[in-house]
Amino acid sequence: MKKISVSPVSAIIEFDTLSDENVVLERAALNLKNGSRIEAQAAAEEKASGDGVKYRVLWESIVNTEEIESVSLNDSVIFL
Repeated sequence: MKKISVSPVSAIIEFDTLSDENVVLERAALNLKNGSRIEAQAAAEEKASGDGVKYRVLWESIVNTEEIESVSLNDSVIFL
């Protein structure tokens, strides 16, 4: 993973890749400090650069970014 930018309604997730690697975002969710979870409503691959893949993710509902504890992507959890 290269970069995550989270807003109240969406996120941009950038992955570094090797020439033979195919990154696919299957699941994304926000884990909140109160224990609840906001799942992705949709995710779409955006224009990929030469060394990576970029996804735009839309959340199920608007979220207060100060309440985010971590982001779940596929089977990984990234704490903020």
